[in-house]
Amino acid sequence: MPLNNNAVNEILPFAPEGLEGAGDLLPLDEYKTHPLRKRGHIPGIALREVQNRANRQAAHMAAGVAQFIANRYTPGVKDDGDLDKVEEGLMQAVLGSFKWSGDATYYLPAFVFGEDNQLYIALKPSGKNIAGVGARNPVQGDGAAYWLRLASGGGGGLEVDPGGVITLVQPGYLTEFRTFYEKVPPVGWAVRNGAEISRADTTYPDLWVTLQNPYWKWKCISITRWNELSKQAGGVGGVPFFGMDAVTKIIKLPDTRGDYGRDAGSPYLPGVGEWHGDAIRNITGNFVADNSSQSAYTGAFRMVGGGLGGQADGNGWNIQFNAANQVPTANENRTRGFGWLGCVYIGGE
Repeated sequence: MPLNNNAVNEILPFAPEGLEGAGDLLPLDEYKTHPLRKRGHIPGIALREVQNRANRQAAHMAAGVAQFIANRYTPGVKDDGDLDKVEEGLMQAVLGSFKWSGDATYYLPAFVFGEDNQLYIALKPSGKNIAGVGARNPVQGDGAAYWLRLASGGGGGLEVDPGGVITLVQPGYLTEFRTFYEKVPPVGWAVRNGAEISRADTTYPDLWVTLQNPYWKWKCISITRWNELSKQAGGVGGVPFFGMDAVTKIIKLPDTRGDYGRDAGSPYLPGVGEWHGDAIRNITGNFVADNSSQSAYTGAFRMVGGGLGGQADGNGWNIQFNAANQVPTANENRTRGFGWLGCVYIGGE
């Protein structure tokens, strides 16, 4: 592409008007095998056509690289002997081809990673060196008119971390459950906390249509039934379904807080989406009480006192049941675990 009108490039090509027929340049076929090209300067008469060819080729590449930098780096390239500036410009120009920068200029087809770490392709040229356009951030303002997001929904596509490492992230699909070890859900995902979406047919039209598709409809129940399941679970978790009301256009997200997923198909959890409450294995114990000798006890029972009244001879025993004598106890039934973010993919608004 030609040098932009506003670009600065003082690194110029050498002998751009040189002609082989005029003796300015040695023909390429001869230059390939000429000893001056292979060995460099040797004693004898210098040949300007050989020197011109060598200088032009080196200057041609230098000027081309400089033009690449100048078209994408606002300070441009100057013939001032400052190699640090050249390096900085080259770095910015190359990075500008991948990571969006307000100082870069983009032509078709340009690919960049936006500030959201998603991959975009240019729809129109933009950048400081494009007269009347300027920089257009892919994720802000009217950037959508200049950039098309290529990454798939649900955080899928290509992502680049601050160290420049590029990773392929598998996309999500509507109604998919996934967990993230993050504080905030990725774009397109929502926490499975039972939140309510109003005007869902217009705010999340793709989700609204999907939940009415016969293939996915099993994931959706009436809001009345949703509320019943939530109440059964104590108001937290217990509802791995969407709630939907076709009249009010409301969707309630699944609520799986405090629940963990298990492979379906066991006698205790036969089907996908079925839910069971908490439970523990039975804890047993035994004691024998009489009024003549110390009682014998097993399991969860312990004797905590003796010599009590209530018997004809004044003997008796205080027997206590305590599950902690056999198993770890807490204020909830639980497995060992750690916290993560349980999410469902609902797409964009």
